Amino acid sequence: MKKILPLLLIIIMSITACDETSQIDITLNENSTDGVTEETTVTIYEPVFNTEFTGIEINEKTPKRGNLPVNLVSTTWFEVYNVCVDEENNAVYYTNYDKNNYVYSYKDGVSELILEVSANYLNYWDGSLYYTSSDRGMPGQFDNFFSGKLYKYNLETKEQELILSDEIMGLWVTEKGLYFNKEVEGSTDNEGNPIPAYAMYNMPFDGEPDRCGIMQQYYYGEYQLSFNQNGLCLIKGDEEIPLITKNLTWQTFISDEKLYIKGTNLYSLDLTNGEIETIYIRAEPYISGDYIVEMHEILDFTIIDNDIYATAYNQFIYKYDREKEMFVPDGEFIGENGLNYHKIFTDGKNIFTIASKGYIDNRSEFIMCVRIPDGNGSWIEEKLP
Repeated sequence: MKKILPLLLIIIMSITACDETSQIDITLNENSTDGVTEETTVTIYEPVFNTEFTGIEINEKTPKRGNLPVNLVSTTWFEVYNVCVDEENNAVYYTNYDKNNYVYSYKDGVSELILEVSANYLNYWDGSLYYTSSDRGMPGQFDNFFSGKLYKYNLETKEQELILSDEIMGLWVTEKGLYFNKEVEGSTDNEGNPIPAYAMYNMPFDGEPDRCGIMQQYYYGEYQLSFNQNGLCLIKGDEEIPLITKNLTWQTFISDEKLYIKGTNLYSLDLTNGEIETIYIRAEPYISGDYIVEMHEILDFTIIDNDIYATAYNQFIYKYDREKEMFVPDGEFIGENGLNYHKIFTDGKNIFTIASKGYIDNRSEFIMCVRIPDGNGSWIEEKLP
């Protein structure tokens, strides 16, 4: 008989006045070491959409980007994107956490080390890679988040160029230039110590950085995303169209014709017609040995066409089932030898993941994997160097 695996954290959600305040009260049941269950209730506020928005028509193409937007959204503040798509040459560039965060190329099923520099925030533009690099990196440490100086690497001449010596965090490259977060003067704590603060900047390819608005790295046609006193809006000149009026989160991006925002659940807003879809962040129970694991929180996701894939820091890749309104394990495939999947990316066709396996020198071994469609509705998985 299968056993029910007791989880340390069981989440029970009750929605209160959701239409007016978008408030969700969550009761946390925690099992303490002496077996006594303690309950704590916290409140999470979900994004509030502008119900009058019914879509817009655009007259220009959305500016090209240096990576797929879904690869540029961090599930937490402490993760950096490390898979970059070169659609011009049908290539992918990635950094390998367990190999000093050096940069590799992946093309036609072959991986190659191309840059022995610890790099974060990879973007590709016009024959060059853009990224940040810092000498404070900790090779093999999966969840460290670093600021760094801005560099450019010409793939043809193999020359690295320092573009900006200021420390920046995050990097979004588009035909409108480079967008990033740069430290500005912030506030202080109770003891007078400075608290770091960051603001969004835009820098033309041949110019100097200039401060701009939050979220302005995203475009839809001739409209630019912007956050102001009215919420999250699309702007064009003096025209302003509110999309989300309250409770914006940093995990927000535009991909194709949809705006995605992650709260307790993942939401998509179709910018052509105003339709909202809720993708529920919950997973189907699965069997592990003699146990039935009742729940795993979905922690990272990617999108291929209209399909949403996710990881939950366990041995499965999940796919969202719109009929069941939950994520389910994608096919029969299970990661071999205790491989647990963490981050997930895509090049628009294949799935790239960062997985952990066992312990070496008191830390997990991290592995970059790629899943390639086999043409029969399943995947072939390979480990990358």
